[in-house]
Amino acid sequence: MAEVGSQEVARDPEVRALRAGNKRLAQELDMLNTALASACLMRRLAQPTPVSTYQHIARQAARVPVRQRCQVLRVALAAY
Repeated sequence: MAEVGSQEVARDPEVRALRAGNKRLAQELDMLNTALASACLMRRLAQPTPVSTYQHIARQAARVPVRQRCQVLRVALAAY
């Protein structure tokens, strides 16, 4: 059996798929936490609007792909 972190394990397709899935879940959790914090702030300042949601997506585009963020926030990519 190979040691964790070895090159053999890193090349294992199952390990690679699990790591990719883990990364995606971590990004989605980060998106939801950021969106929640943003929504709480917007609620205190004013009623959130669809425009503010798209502005939030644009601000976070460098960190997480727009397509993924739209899916998590349930926003039509075509509208973005």
